Amino acid sequence: MSVHLDRGSWFCKWREAGKERRKYFGPGDIARHQAQLFDDEQKRQRGKLSIAPGLTVAEICQAYHNQHPVQSSTQQSDFYRLDRVIIPMLGALQAETMTSQQLHEYVRQRTSAGRKTRTIAREIDLLRSALNWAISQDPPLIIRNPVAKFRVPGGKDSDVPAPPTMEELSRVLRQSPPHLVRALCLEWSLGLRPGGEVSRIRWSDVDLEGKKIRIVSARKGGPAIRYVPIPDGENRHLQRDLLAWRAEDAAAIDAGMDLGAVPLVHYKLKPAACLKRSWATAKRKAGITRRMRLYDLRHAMATYALEAGADLKAVSEVLGHSRADTTLRFYQHVLKEMHRQAVNKIPSLPSHLFLTKPTGESGKSK
Repeated sequence: MSVHLDRGSWFCKWREAGKERRKYFGPGDIARHQAQLFDDEQKRQRGKLSIAPGLTVAEICQAYHNQHPVQSSTQQSDFYRLDRVIIPMLGALQAETMTSQQLHEYVRQRTSAGRKTRTIAREIDLLRSALNWAISQDPPLIIRNPVAKFRVPGGKDSDVPAPPTMEELSRVLRQSPPHLVRALCLEWSLGLRPGGEVSRIRWSDVDLEGKKIRIVSARKGGPAIRYVPIPDGENRHLQRDLLAWRAEDAAAIDAGMDLGAVPLVHYKLKPAACLKRSWATAKRKAGITRRMRLYDLRHAMATYALEAGADLKAVSEVLGHSRADTTLRFYQHVLKEMHRQAVNKIPSLPSHLFLTKPTGESGKSK
């Protein structure tokens, strides 16, 4: 067993049943390490073991960012955290031999730099995801993830703010430009992810007669395409809005232009992919100072639907989750009314078991 480089491609070479065998892994440091791990495993099976040099945090993070498919907005955010924060501070460490002391020191330095606990927790979550990805490769790039059980103290406190109320959303809508109004209505009513899922909708995706919208899902592990029903019955407002928006866009396009190709959420008929600035402006004009993100409208849809008794699996499929427990873990904000409903379901005890006895009564039989 041995590892070799041939024309830029790493491979393992060994003899089996008197014949030479080869397994190629491709070019680059990641391929070299995969070849070394494969070589070690073969030697371990034969009673021989060599210790391969471990990959650094920087090497794994860079490979994870380059090879892990995510939505473009997520990729940009991940790149900033990896390239500007995690790699400069932890990149030189061997990934498998990181200690909790090193991770606590990372948290201390980030806290001293004025970063919020939830921000640091997201950075650690990203590092954990990168190392989990490395373990999942075939063959694995590392054997253990030292960040798997590490938690930032207080990292989950207030990490996800409470979803907006109807009153808050109404205030923001009154201060919003037309393209933001459309996006907020779609997110609130259908639980769409802001950004790609909203900006990719074209009029050709909207079936008003069939009362459904075709959604190209973000790459989060769920279905690539899903069809979300347009609310009807008492919640017909979105149907009315869609009819009005379609009439507006039909009047605005040039003769011969295909309405089906026009984005539902647009600015001058161009996709409005980034809404953060208009959202921040509308929220400021509405007088809302608490932390409230565009993504929280998606949380609101799940929370209020489940609170009203909607089926968990149906809500999960509308949101595009691969598993229903994801919906419960991350999207069901427990509201005060839900607390009241929970305690009201507890059977009452017979009053004679716990009523206070009259003063002077000892309770003992004579």
